[in-house]
Amino acid sequence: MIIFIALILIGLLFSATSKFFYILSRVDQNQVGVKFRSGKIYEIVGPGVYSDAGLYVELKRVSSQAVPFFVKDAEASAEQTRQEGEIRVAQSRIQEETRQQTILAQLQLEKLVAQKVVIEAEKANELLAAQQDLAINKAQAAAATGKVKVELAKEIALAELYSRYTDYMTLQIALANAAALKPTDKVIFTLEGMTPTLVLPGPGIVPTVETSPDEVVQP
Repeated sequence: MIIFIALILIGLLFSATSKFFYILSRVDQNQVGVKFRSGKIYEIVGPGVYSDAGLYVELKRVSSQAVPFFVKDAEASAEQTRQEGEIRVAQSRIQEETRQQTILAQLQLEKLVAQKVVIEAEKANELLAAQQDLAINKAQAAAATGKVKVELAKEIALAELYSRYTDYMTLQIALANAAALKPTDKVIFTLEGMTPTLVLPGPGIVPTVETSPDEVVQP
C-alpha cells in the first residue's frame, strides 16, 4: 500500500515538474527540434541531445520529411502558419548546412588524396635520383680505381723487379746518382768504410782537397 502511494506521488510530482525542465532529450537525424518557453518558440535545433530548464519549457520533435499542422481557428491558424514558416526556414538552413559540410568534407578528401599523390611522386623521384647518383658514383669509383691501377702498374712492376734483382736496383741507383751530377760537381772516391774530410776554402783556410775547377788533372 505504501509503495503504491509513493508511485502515485512520484507520478504527480513528475507531471507537475515536467513543464519546468527536460534533460537529455534526443532529436533524431530525420527530425527537427523546436524548443518552447512559456508556450512560444525559443529555438529551432537540428539532430542532437538537449537539456533545458525554465518556465513551461518543452522540446517538440518534428519530422524533417513532413510537418503536420492542425488549424482550430483564425488566430491559431496564423500562429501555426508562423511556426510552420520558422520550422521550414530552420529545416532549409539545416539541410543547406549539411549539404555544405558534405561538399566541404568531399573537397578536403580530394585535397588530401591529391597531396598524397604528389608526396608519393616526389618520394619516387627522390628514390630514382638517389639510385642514379649511387650508380654514377659506383661507375666513377670503378673508373678511378682502374686509372690508378694503370698509373701504378709501371711502379708495381719495377718494385717487383727490384725485389727480385738487387743488382739491377743497385745499377739503377748508380745511374740515378750519375744523372744527378753536374759538370761543376766534385766527386771523391774512397775505400769502403772510410769517410772523407772536405774543407771548403775561405779566409785563413787552406783546403786539404783541391776543389778549384780551373785545374784539370791529366790521366
